[in-house]
Amino acid sequence: MNRRSEADNLRKNSAKRAGNPKLGRKRRSSVIVGVPVPVPNSTSVLPAPLWLEQRDFETVLSLEKSSYKANNIQPCTYAEWKEVKRILFPVHDKLIEELEIRINELDRNSLVIQLYDQLEIMYGTLEKRRFEAMGATALTGDRRIPVSADIEWRVRSPQLLGLRYLIELTVKMEGKQGHPIGEGKLSELMALSTRIGEMDAFLEHVSCGILPYELIVTKELVAQFQLSESGVQSMKSWQDARKNRIFQATLEELGGLQRITTEPINETQLTQDNVWKKLDRPMKSEKGYSLTEWLHLFHALIAGFDDYERLKIQPKADLIRYLREATALDAKIIDRFLNDRILSSREMIGLTKDQMLPSENFWRDLRIANRPIIEINQDNVPTVIFGIETTQQCSKIYFQLLTEGRWQAAHCDPDGPIVHVLGSIHEKSGDFFRDEVLESCRAMGLEAEREKATADGIKLPQGIGPVDVFIFEKHRKRFILVECKDVTRSIAVFDSKQIIESVFGQMLQNEAP
Repeated sequence: MNRRSEADNLRKNSAKRAGNPKLGRKRRSSVIVGVPVPVPNSTSVLPAPLWLEQRDFETVLSLEKSSYKANNIQPCTYAEWKEVKRILFPVHDKLIEELEIRINELDRNSLVIQLYDQLEIMYGTLEKRRFEAMGATALTGDRRIPVSADIEWRVRSPQLLGLRYLIELTVKMEGKQGHPIGEGKLSELMALSTRIGEMDAFLEHVSCGILPYELIVTKELVAQFQLSESGVQSMKSWQDARKNRIFQATLEELGGLQRITTEPINETQLTQDNVWKKLDRPMKSEKGYSLTEWLHLFHALIAGFDDYERLKIQPKADLIRYLREATALDAKIIDRFLNDRILSSREMIGLTKDQMLPSENFWRDLRIANRPIIEINQDNVPTVIFGIETTQQCSKIYFQLLTEGRWQAAHCDPDGPIVHVLGSIHEKSGDFFRDEVLESCRAMGLEAEREKATADGIKLPQGIGPVDVFIFEKHRKRFILVECKDVTRSIAVFDSKQIIESVFGQMLQNEAP
């Protein structure tokens, strides 16, 4: 259920009272702190990003404060969902309404271009620092360096999320003439969208209840969103557990990047992969383009950028003509590919404000992360905008999710060939991970079985499948049920031994949890 649908009456009443595959990207071999690292050319000519500072949020916080006063919100710490939604839904809606009003006053085509360019600058700057961290890590062996780079990405994520949401909202509202946009106005809009994104993410956390969060309303009527004390400890344990993996992954990625400069990945290496071969034909039959044709088209998009170019703005007809010449693919195939990659007001017209929320509807198809090519109408000419960083990020994530069986199969038949193949890929990777967990449990002296459906003749309740890993602790006369989920993300963070030690370490001590 949509988390907000249960609060329709609350909102009405409040309104009355008061909103990577490497695809041929141009790189030059650079030496960073004595270590050769292939760095994209575009990152060497980036201007400074428009990172927001505390003073940029003064107007937003003032709007919030007026809403809290109107609704008689008292300074306190709130953790229950019922209280949190009562306090935040009205102000969340108020901020969205204010953002839409401000967008309406501006030249929206120019705004989309400026915002997309800013997104490219931010992505490029963070990537450049990540490359620098790779070189420094290899040179010094200091495990803190890649962790710091990872923290910087996470610290900047709310602004990146807010900026993407702002772009999508501006696209939805269509391009109309208005006032030109200066840097100050741009910062105000980004502060509003960032705060909306922060608030929406916090609401999602509290609604799902995976980690305990709390809302603190200070005596100055400023809302602070943070983990509770136990939530902070849980997050710290997770961060500590993944430090070694981040270090190893950094060195592995650096080695891969260095090899690609001398031994580029060729198409045969990719297309002969078993997962690739399984997906190629189903993609063609259902989407109109195969996975191999997808590779050719994304390669062409990236290769079309000049050496130091970060953003392309061109008539849509010119892009189609270029893709036909670069790939020799049929026009219908290119049209199908672009239809799945273009974000336009035409596509988004049916979306409501709630359906566009950046965190609650994170997996929706109509996001710039899924559709990096934006279409606007410039002097009655269909015009496209796309950036090298965002396009590269999109292709990397799409490829990873698809080949791991985690892709959200938008516009696909739920009983069709693509969903069927994705299910088999996910099941196979899940079985592999489940067996790793099983063997790790046994190595720790636990008696464990896989896919267990009964215990002493007692069956699991109807509708519940077999337990992935069933662990016995005879000396304590108890058992532990282990469900393995989202395995590719888990493997990326831990190995199975780390997971078992982290989860079951305290349970194996003398005192029961």
